[in-house]
Amino acid sequence: MAGTEITLTVDDANLRQGLQALQARAGSLRPALLDIGEAWLTRTRRRFETESGPGGVAWVPMAKSTRRRRKQSNPKLLRDSHGLFLSLHYSVSETSLTLGTNKIYAAPQHFGHTYTRFARSQVQPRTSKGKNKGKFAKRGRGKAARITIGQHSQTIPARPFVGIDEGDRAIGAEILLRHLGGERG
Repeated sequence: MAGTEITLTVDDANLRQGLQALQARAGSLRPALLDIGEAWLTRTRRRFETESGPGGVAWVPMAKSTRRRRKQSNPKLLRDSHGLFLSLHYSVSETSLTLGTNKIYAAPQHFGHTYTRFARSQVQPRTSKGKNKGKFAKRGRGKAARITIGQHSQTIPARPFVGIDEGDRAIGAEILLRHLGGERG
């Protein structure tokens, strides 16, 4: 994974006992972990559709100013380019399952982050004619004006999308039981 990695460890006694029993019986946890990984990946992707985190906790809505700037009346959270959603994946070894993303911006989106934008000055074109006189213009049109933007902070609210809740644990236990019973699929 490039960039950043978030590690969440599931310390669930029932899942651990099931995994140990399966490993003692079958020798490899890989088939069960592949099935669990697929199920948990599907549930994580569903969180993007419902805009809620593990346990069904709703994400903080997008600020009205952000919606106006993006000219969208009802934008989908964390899905502007679908990059984060499409980068979700899992990998399995003989004894472990990793579910996550390789996007650098995943951690601030998941945990939240406040950052400071320093004061800066920039050239901004402005229109000089018509009903939009004095307003910002598209690049290359109108006269340029130097504007100053003061130092300010911006906060990205936490919108957790990766994690294990009771539903995920139940699905994991069900898959383990199916594998312990010798069933597949």
